[in-house]
Amino acid sequence: MRLLKLHVFSSGLRNLPLPDEINPGRLQQILENNSIEVSCISTGQLYADGGLMLTQEDPSKRKEIISIFKDLIDLAENFGRQINIGR
Repeated sequence: MRLLKLHVFSSGLRNLPLPDEINPGRLQQILENNSIEVSCISTGQLYADGGLMLTQEDPSKRKEIISIFKDLIDLAENFGRQINIGR
């Protein structure tokens, strides 16, 4: 079982894995067990870790990042929260 490592800052959670690696139900359970909640989902780490950005010149990479952003928007919806584009 892979553990979810999160760094908690006053501004929110950092180092979330890619959306397809997150089990929203399990994340909700972890949050509830620790009396914390999601304030927003941030996309900045995608650029920091992988150089992924919406302005990619390569159409296939741009398509990949758009798909990831859509998944992050869906994840944010699961928690009734906003998504922060960038850092």
